[in-house]
Amino acid sequence: MGVWGRQIIAVDGSKIPLPNRKTLLDKYGSIGRGQNSPTAIASVAFDVLNHRILDAQLEPMSVGERTLAIRHMQNIKSKARTNLLYTIFVFDRGYASKNLFSFIEDTLHAGYLFRLRSKFNTDIDALPVPADRN
Repeated sequence: MGVWGRQIIAVDGSKIPLPNRKTLLDKYGSIGRGQNSPTAIASVAFDVLNHRILDAQLEPMSVGERTLAIRHMQNIKSKARTNLLYTIFVFDRGYASKNLFSFIEDTLHAGYLFRLRSKFNTDIDALPVPADRN
């Protein structure tokens, strides 16, 4: 466990270029012009306070980042010695969705923080901005 009994887990993915081999192209798929450059998606769940990887996956491009995020969280929950009530999952833009919010709240009972683009949700955009406390 980390600071003040909290565990902070950052989840992020990246596209990984692979050697130009037909077997890799068939297994992982590709991106880019001509769709002939083998590429995989790598995703990692990283314990920020303890500086360690808790879960990592390398999958075909057809597997979405949100799907990999849910897999990470399921794997972490299955290995946890306690509940995830004091765990906070942190995500970059592109991960936010009602399904992911619901999964974290209803299944994991954990906290979360998403980096969002403006205009992500009109209801959220309509909320008043907190006053500056300087």
